[in-house]
Amino acid sequence: MYAKKVLEDFQKQINPLINEYFDKKILEAEKIYPQTALEALKVYRDVTTRGAKRARAAFAYMTYKMYGGTNLDEALKMGIVLELVHSYLLILDDFMDDSNIRRGDPTAHIMFKDYAKKHNFQSMDKSHFGESLAVTIAAAGFHMAMQILNELKFNDDVIERLSQNLNQKIEITAYGQIIDVANAASQNSSEEDVLKMLEWKTGVYTYENPIHIGAIMAGADSPKELKALSEYAIPAGIAFQIQDDILGVFGKEEELGKSVKSDIAEGKYTLLVNYALEKGDSVQQEFLRSMLGNKSISDKELEQVRDIFISTKALERSREKAHELVLKAKGSLVKNHNPIWKSEGLDYLNGIAEYMIERKL
Repeated sequence: MYAKKVLEDFQKQINPLINEYFDKKILEAEKIYPQTALEALKVYRDVTTRGAKRARAAFAYMTYKMYGGTNLDEALKMGIVLELVHSYLLILDDFMDDSNIRRGDPTAHIMFKDYAKKHNFQSMDKSHFGESLAVTIAAAGFHMAMQILNELKFNDDVIERLSQNLNQKIEITAYGQIIDVANAASQNSSEEDVLKMLEWKTGVYTYENPIHIGAIMAGADSPKELKALSEYAIPAGIAFQIQDDILGVFGKEEELGKSVKSDIAEGKYTLLVNYALEKGDSVQQEFLRSMLGNKSISDKELEQVRDIFISTKALERSREKAHELVLKAKGSLVKNHNPIWKSEGLDYLNGIAEYMIERKL
């Protein structure tokens, strides 16, 4: 598939740049900070460089090219900004979800907990130590990203608009995360509530934010143009997250890089869960509610949860919703077609929308 190949080629472009950035950052830090601070920076590097798709950076880069942008080296550096910000949010998300594994390896707070054990730290609970360092290096990582952004070789007004956009979108993402946590706690949300949360948490962050950034870098950020891009980004982003949530239960652990039990164990209130609770009988509802947030869910119980998702047609309805949203996103590119759009970027947006709901990881 064209879009998948473009994404893979983009990874080969940006991954060495991310590693070069951390090489330089660690060398600078070694001259100033003690070992624990260096370890924190290395953990941030680890989280950032392990098995990432680079989807957000690619959206910004390909949208920039769609508008005819030619300052490609700086557009790639903006991709580093987005990937550092992504690590910042992942580390916080893993802490809040109490997750032990991310992309097949320990999460940041677990790595720091292990560091405390290795060095036999006694005066603080090791879990609290790990969580404290994780949230602190996450915050530092966001500010590292903003330093790169402020040094990009674009006009000052473009830099200001990039900063405004990024900060605004991360604020919206934070509210989406708050609602996600609240939904898991209450287990009583409507389909509309879940879809709105997916819009704020994933549609805005994973799609709209980087796509708007690509347009801003190219100077194509009129309200009309950004609105047209949002008509693609929001439904495509929601569809992406619906597929992610399906894979989180029905995928393969070796491909997911985490346990297929983790979403249920964390009590994640997905569209799958919403549909199953809506259509299931009282026995199915009671069992599913008892499994949500159950850290000790067994393989047999997970299979029962999967059976409920299938028998209530929650799986089928979730897939249909994702497909419906992808068609809406692709249709917006036809409806809002701008003659200045270059085919390379446009073809990528069209293709990646399909790929993201067909992917296995």
